Amino acid sequence: MTSYKLKRSSRLADEEKNILDIDYFIIEEFKIRTNSKSYGIKVETKNKGQITDTCTVNDLTANLDEAMYIISKMADNNVSAIAAKDVIEDMVY
Repeated sequence: MTSYKLKRSSRLADEEKNILDIDYFIIEEFKIRTNSKSYGIKVETKNKGQITDTCTVNDLTANLDEAMYIISKMADNNVSAIAAKDVIEDMVY
């Protein structure tokens, strides 16, 4: 079973002065075989309410606090969906 929970949001202006809204979600997955949970991150970038970009990284960690730390840092620095995968890889690996 997988659930998505919105944890943070941020807003920034792009090069063309468009206002972009960025939403950061925790992905919680329950693994039946191992009877455990894993956490991932989903980032959505919206322009005028329309989703323009999405990045999803599943099964990132078994530690909710670690996933929340990554989301916090990304939101504090307005990381968009386009750059999210690279930023997550740099922070985790």
